[in-house]
Amino acid sequence: MARSDGAGNLCLEAAGVTTFILAGRYFEARAKRRAGAALRALLELGAKDVTVLLPDGGEETGDGRRHGRGDRGGRPHA
Repeated sequence: MARSDGAGNLCLEAAGVTTFILAGRYFEARAKRRAGAALRALLELGAKDVTVLLPDGGEETGDGRRHGRGDRGGRPHA
């Protein structure tokens, strides 16, 4: 067995770390794409029309995108 200065081991270790980092970035990007697609699918399933309870006990029906969950009083979101 011959002695060496260890440069080969260092190069192999650097390549392993680089591969690990690049693989992590790839899996992170893939997860973000899938999460975005899932959120878009949920938005498409969202309520189109809603009924909002008014302070006087009445109801107002309107566009589902105008009101948030738990919204009362018929005021539109900005």
